[in-house]
Amino acid sequence: MASGDESGGKEKKKDPKPETVAEGSKNEADISKELAVKHPLQNKWAWWFYKNDKSKSWEANLRLITTFDTVEDFWAIYNHIKNAGKLGSGCDYSVFK
Repeated sequence: MASGDESGGKEKKKDPKPETVAEGSKNEADISKELAVKHPLQNKWAWWFYKNDKSKSWEANLRLITTFDTVEDFWAIYNHIKNAGKLGSGCDYSVFK
């Protein structure tokens, strides 16, 4: 009989506390706020594309892609541009302050 009582007690402890709709909404709102917060960098940065053309100067070969000043903006750019290893010969990216 004792073992039957213990297993019944253990099962009750394993059951998670059901959440109410209000609690679930609050957690989702908190998560949304955290995702909306951007993490600023100390400086503003510029992402450049370089395509080698020997008839032009180094500076003339650079093309500004965009600027960014948050960690989230950096990763958004990084995740949406072509991988540097897949660029053509003589092409490169640069990031400058």
